[in-house]
Amino acid sequence: PKFAIISHAQLLESHFAINGLLENDTLMNYENLFWINGICTMVHSAINQQTTVFTKHLFSPERFIEHVKKFKIAQVMLIPVYIQELSQHLKKEPADLSTIKLIETCAWFISEQTVRIMENFLPNGRVMPMYGLSEVAGSVSRNDLTGSPSSVGKLAANTEVKILMEGGKLGGIGEQGEILVRRNFNFINYLDDPEKTKELIDDDLWTHTGDIGYFDHDLNLFVSGRKKFIIRNSNHQVNPFEIEEVIGSIPGVKAVCVCSLNDPLAYQVPGALLVKESGSSLTEDEVKKAVEHLEEFKQLKGGVVFLEKIPSTHLGKIDRFSAQKLFLTLRGIS
Repeated sequence: PKFAIISHAQLLESHFAINGLLENDTLMNYENLFWINGICTMVHSAINQQTTVFTKHLFSPERFIEHVKKFKIAQVMLIPVYIQELSQHLKKEPADLSTIKLIETCAWFISEQTVRIMENFLPNGRVMPMYGLSEVAGSVSRNDLTGSPSSVGKLAANTEVKILMEGGKLGGIGEQGEILVRRNFNFINYLDDPEKTKELIDDDLWTHTGDIGYFDHDLNLFVSGRKKFIIRNSNHQVNPFEIEEVIGSIPGVKAVCVCSLNDPLAYQVPGALLVKESGSSLTEDEVKKAVEHLEEFKQLKGGVVFLEKIPSTHLGKIDRFSAQKLFLTLRGIS
């Protein structure tokens, strides 16, 4: 694990850069205090003198609905996988979420379709995609309704971002590359790991996030994936999240993780781990057919493997390193 050392100045700058807490409303957070979202929620709510509900229990749709009813929750931070689980549950068992005004979501890619499905169950609220990381002590940007629904919105105050393409070229509008972030108060270091610290922050104090993204003409930021998870097929770079968004929209799909399989001609080809909803008769051929409209290099030539559960972290996010190893194992490759 990495232990990121951040300063009080960073936390305060993050608070004033993006302060979206709703006055006199009750907040809830499912993330532990060793995770940046948990720390930021605690700091922000203390400054704003607001009630915040923390729980020792792991997230489940049933427990969340119970908490909303009991504490009249108005604002909550949920990672995308929790939102997917919740919306799937609500399709089968509708519940009253009328007290919720805002669900913030960060930490991973979320599709516009997932946002829209969840918002159908929020008569008085909305879902706000955000982008941030521990090393900048919170949010870099958030979608406050002024930008494209699929973007993570405009940059926070006192925040600089540039897109660095391969070869060191700066990316222009619509050009994808690594997202670099800089603020007035920057990340201090990783505990006892000077090499990792040096990799993260360059001499000009830009934080190299490892995330891939771009700006549109209205300067909305889009995050399209992680640099280390890009699949390289011949001369093409394949973003697994794009394929996952398509597969995730197939009826009967509960969870999906797109992985890669080495190929002697194309270098790598996409494949998928997939969890079906209970009672689903979905087949591999049906999944492959659903992505046929995508480019040739995005086809699931690595196959589809069905299983009961995709490896996840303690926070519920997909553990992509473990998922990749499991995919290869199930495909009979050591």
